[in-house]
Formats: sequence, structure tokens, C-alpha cells
Amino acid sequence: MDKGKIMNQLQQKMQETYPYVEVLEYCGALALKIEEKIIARFKDWNPDSYCVECGPNYTEWALSNGILLEFYKEGRKLLKNPIKKYRIRVLKGKSAERCSSYLNVNYRANIVTFASDIDFEEWRASFTKNEIEELKKYDNLAIDWDKVELEEVDDEN
Repeated sequence: MDKGKIMNQLQQKMQETYPYVEVLEYCGALALKIEEKIIARFKDWNPDSYCVECGPNYTEWALSNGILLEFYKEGRKLLKNPIKKYRIRVLKGKSAERCSSYLNVNYRANIVTFASDIDFEEWRASFTKNEIEELKKYDNLAIDWDKVELEEVDDEN
């Protein structure tokens, strides 16, 4: 199990709706943090061991906006079936350097470029199958998708 990858995927999913939350590892658990408080966690990264620790200040708020349920559903899904990701190698051959052969996307700035095969800060070089299908719809990308190589991202990295 690649804990870093699961945390990143869950963080991205949670921030679509709740930009102020943080997903992290806390005391050997996959945890959800709001402000400075851990409010829920999967003990020992076990999808069947979900624990809510809101306390009186957060319980009503957390239950009313659905954040606990979404963390539970999405976290459980990722822990049971981690999502496979792929790198999109666009440039091949002797002239294609490894550091500039892969499609990279900065979704926040809406920029697409060729760079390394490493996810770095806001730059993404690995994508789910669904994300790749969405990239194929970009009008500004002149890529022959039949010629790219999809490289599965190793779960151990």
C-alpha cells in the first residue's frame, strides 16, 4: 500500500468541496484534520476501522455539512481499491530526454507542458484513466494519443 499516494488522492478529492481540510498520517492512521484538530481517522490504515473524534465544537458542524461521510466513503474506497495512475510519455527515441518526455499539467494555472515523470508541488505527471480521457478532450493539445505510451505508476513509489 502506497500511503503517500492514498493521502494525495484523498486530499485532492476532499479539497474539491472542502479546501480547508488536510489529509495526513497521524499516530499510524489515515486522518482528517480541520484547523488544528484531528476529527476522523482510519486506525492502522484499515478501511473497516473508522473513528470519529470531533468533540463538541465540531460534531454538529461536521455532521451537517457531510464532511465526515465523504471522508469515510472516499477513504474507504481508496484503502480497499487504490486508484491506478499512469504517466503519459509523449516524446520517445534517442532525442527525447527522460526529464522532458512526459505530459505535465498544472490544473490550478491551467498550463500543460512536457517535463519529467515526477509529480511536484502543483505539477501533475501521473493521471487516472478518467483524467487521461479528460485530457484527450483538450482542444489546445495536438497529441496523437494512439502513439503515446502510458506507463503505470509503481505503487511502491
